[in-house]
Amino acid sequence: MLNSIVPSRSKILPFLLASRAHPYAYVFVPKAACSTTKLALWLAEQELTPAIGHIDQPMSIHARQYSADSPWLTPASGDYHTAIDGKFLNPIYLFSFVRSPYSRIFSSYRNKILGVEKGIDKHDYFPELGWRRAAPPSFEDFLKIVRDQEPAARNEHWRLMTDILCYEDIIYDNIYKMKNFAHDFTDLMSRILPELKSTRQQIHINDTRSGEHRRSAYSTAAIDLVKEIYRTDFLSFSYAIDVDPADPQNASV
Repeated sequence: MLNSIVPSRSKILPFLLASRAHPYAYVFVPKAACSTTKLALWLAEQELTPAIGHIDQPMSIHARQYSADSPWLTPASGDYHTAIDGKFLNPIYLFSFVRSPYSRIFSSYRNKILGVEKGIDKHDYFPELGWRRAAPPSFEDFLKIVRDQEPAARNEHWRLMTDILCYEDIIYDNIYKMKNFAHDFTDLMSRILPELKSTRQQIHINDTRSGEHRRSAYSTAAIDLVKEIYRTDFLSFSYAIDVDPADPQNASV
């Protein structure tokens, strides 16, 4: 069943990517396979529409999503406000991907605070945490800082997924889980781009390898902090309250 977003609702979704040519919109959650999903969607749309720009560096996808040769309308696009009202009065397939709160916050910590993965300057994130030391905070200290922040003031990489998705206000056609990414992405493509027949090489980017370190990082105190911070996410997306050792460290298609 296709969804429909009225314009007043669409304007509260800053993480929205609405296809210019196809009836879908993706509300991306940072640190929940959004790099891989964006790149895979871009390449798929490019195959159908050659006028879409070329991606030279995979991680440039986050900046390029706002460009004029992007396949998507976004709230920052120059033509967004003139095009969005008409688009969202028509049925679209509205979806997102979510991730276990344990995996997502630890991946965010490794990527943004420890600087794991190229191109990240961890010190960029220290000021907004109120962290004034040269060495990064421990994982537990980081969680305490996040807990004490106002939810709306949290960086999008550790903000509640329910807040990013405006979950109480928006009805989604599907919210997929990163744990089943390969299977669910195939299902997604059959729904939004059924005319795409070719198969692409494996896409997998921005791996912080958090799964290899996550279980040893989770002390009892850290577990309790994540339960406290992300209680709404656990409940809304039916995630187990215990740390799941089977949750994947990355996503690929």
